Amino acid sequence: KDLAGQDAVFSVKVNEISYKERPEANDELIKKLKREGVETLEQFKEATKEDLKKQKANQAEEEFNNEILDSITSSSEVDIPQVMIDNEVNRMYNDFARRMEGSGFTIQQYFEAVGQSEADLKATFVEEATNKVKASLVLDAIVKEENIEVTDEDINKEYEEMSGLYNMEVDQIKRLLPAENLKYDIAQQKALQLIKDSVKK
Repeated sequence: KDLAGQDAVFSVKVNEISYKERPEANDELIKKLKREGVETLEQFKEATKEDLKKQKANQAEEEFNNEILDSITSSSEVDIPQVMIDNEVNRMYNDFARRMEGSGFTIQQYFEAVGQSEADLKATFVEEATNKVKASLVLDAIVKEENIEVTDEDINKEYEEMSGLYNMEVDQIKRLLPAENLKYDIAQQKALQLIKDSVKK
């Protein structure tokens, strides 16, 4: 701070200049990627194009889902037990803390950097947590009203899809995610799909 506002001259010695040489995009380079079913540059371009299409489609679907959930929660009156909101806030807080640790920071370091406390951070989650719980309760009500059922076939299909998505054995996923928990998620997905189908008609 003693030098604040004053002009300064810095002498810098450059010890080395280096650069990265980009490899030529050709079939040989693509083979080194060892991507299943992709061995030529043209195949790589087509595969990349398809990946981008899927990514955009998934993004559009997620935005559509969020719009529907926002719509039904804003137009529904639901008495939400405070404990459910608190539980969701804690879940979101723990997820955030894990992401921080995955980036190489502790949650305490984050608090020090932004000048927040645990209570401050949790307060920022309350509105989103409330909407999530409300949406879940509304979907629960639709499941009951429409007598939506989840079959063993639905559960097994979901396990298979998760196995491919996460590259894990089905038995391993079953240990991590009990069928009863998965059944609840599938029922909510079916309720949401029911709303989406009615909107699209």
